Amino acid sequence: MANRFEHLLARAKWDADPVRDEVRRYVVDDVAHPQAVLIADDTAAIKRGDRSAGDACEYCGPLGRSKLSSHAHAVHLCLKLY
Repeated sequence: MANRFEHLLARAKWDADPVRDEVRRYVVDDVAHPQAVLIADDTAAIKRGDRSAGDACEYCGPLGRSKLSSHAHAVHLCLKLY
């Protein structure tokens, strides 16, 4: 399974437009709510040492330069419940 995911991210050729369109369709048709908001989050965690699996020197916004770091990307659906 890990090799297939690595292939998708590193080597597979695919068109992002249909993926974007399908995600948009899902959000609009299945998740939409008049008081909902989607929040996109890109978080970077600075790493120390040289034994962090899966980490690499990448641009890190909080530092304003490249540094050994790990990044997480998430989209959160928030609803006003009151």
